[in-house]
Amino acid sequence: MGGGVLTNMGGHFVDIVSFVSGQKAVKVHGFLTTFQKQSAKVSGFREVTSDDFCTFQMQMDKGACCTCVLNNNVPGSFSYEVLFVGSTACLLAKDGVLHRQSRANGNASNVQELIMKDCQDMPDGLETIFPSEILAQIPVPLCQGTSRFIDSLKESFQDQNDRRNWNKSILEKAATFEDALHVQTVIECIRRSSKTSDWEQVTHLEQKPSSSDLLSQSINSS
Repeated sequence: MGGGVLTNMGGHFVDIVSFVSGQKAVKVHGFLTTFQKQSAKVSGFREVTSDDFCTFQMQMDKGACCTCVLNNNVPGSFSYEVLFVGSTACLLAKDGVLHRQSRANGNASNVQELIMKDCQDMPDGLETIFPSEILAQIPVPLCQGTSRFIDSLKESFQDQNDRRNWNKSILEKAATFEDALHVQTVIECIRRSSKTSDWEQVTHLEQKPSSSDLLSQSINSS
């Protein structure tokens, strides 16, 4: 079976770490497994083979390091926590709330400063986009962000005579093709590491596709 917690969620955390730190992963080590091999929809002689637990480490190109744990077996609603530890402060993002905690002389303060808090209320129209079972499991800010990205993507292609072109200014803050390629490469290296039990070097495609390829033309014009 396809999917799995690494495929569904891992790429988002790889992207977040790269975006906030400004660094790219160069080596990774990962472990994937499936604890719940049967479910209400998969039983009998059939088994779930997609991973429901994943942990991985990343070494970044400028010295930072990262540890990530993804677990689909924790009871309760969807929850996430991302902690960045820097030389002067820590940033903690948890379920739509961002806090800052200063570090004086390398020691963390006990006081957390609220930096940002996403709206947790259901905006009008969101329930018409996402099924109720999805909204019950995933926090509103994540659904709202996905909806806004899709709207921006749609808007960027509107009123274009050539369907291969788009209004780049609308998506100037969005991830690029190279960002997505890096994330996908890291994910594949994590999977390979889980099979070999070794650290894997993250290597990217160094040569673009042929200039006659439509995808290559889109990349070159971006």
